[in-house]
Formats: sequence, C-alpha cells, structure tokens
Amino acid sequence: MIANLEAAGTSSETHYYSYTDTDVMSGYSYTYTLADVDFANKEIKHNDKSVTIIATDNSLPKGFSLLGNMPNPFNPVTNIAYDLYDKMDVIIAIYTMDGRQVYAWSYQDQQAGHYNLIWNGRDFNGNSLSSGVYICRIHANEFVESNKMLMLK
Repeated sequence: MIANLEAAGTSSETHYYSYTDTDVMSGYSYTYTLADVDFANKEIKHNDKSVTIIATDNSLPKGFSLLGNMPNPFNPVTNIAYDLYDKMDVIIAIYTMDGRQVYAWSYQDQQAGHYNLIWNGRDFNGNSLSSGVYICRIHANEFVESNKMLMLK
C-alpha cells in the first residue's frame, strides 16, 4: 500500500477518489490498483481498475498551465487538470461570480507533473452548490491563472 485515502464509508451516493504519486522516477513502470477495506478489515482489490504507467522524462510538463475542467458544463462533478513544470506551492480555489470562495485545495512543495482534482460541486461545509458559473483559480509560485466553470443541475 502506498496511500490511504479517507473514504466516505457506507453510502448510497457516488463518491470520487483521486491519488497523485509525487515520487515517480523516469524509466520505471508503475502499476496502481484500487482496493478497499471493509469494517471487518477484509481487503477487496479491484484489479479491473488497475492502471500501469511508464514514467519518462518527456512526461513532465514544460511549463505551468491550468488546463481547465472536464466536463464543462458539469453536474455536479468535474475534473480540474493542471500542469507544474517544477516543485511549487499550489493553491487551487473555487469562487462564485461575486468573488466568494466556496472551496479550496492547498499543497506545499508539489512536485512537477500533471495533476487532476475532482470537485463535487460542494462547499467547505459539504453543502451542494446551486447551478451557475464558478471561477477556478490556481496560484503556484508567481503564476496565477483562472477559468470559468458552468454547473448545470
């Protein structure tokens, strides 16, 4: 096991999880398999969800970029992609059109690479947000970029 993600527990709602391995080295092959552990401590591996990646020097970004979100428009889950060309402190925040921050992620010394965040259309308190236009803003070292996201319910 290389990571332990906080799970939502027993729930009838769909939940999304993501993991970014910041310790990969060029020239190596990495296989990731999703597994869950139930309340009886029984592990279930989901080999059909495994993915193998071969890291190369060419796989590192050449610059900084907020690649936007997919899908856009979304309901209510969207994937926010961004690239870092070097190790940086990163803050990604979601704002309403009137400038109110509703959600944010913060990373110290995030390694160079391609990253994806999943936002579930909820605020800091877990409340479902309404349909509308939201701004995703990334701040990494001296770089700042923003894009519009449209949530349609």
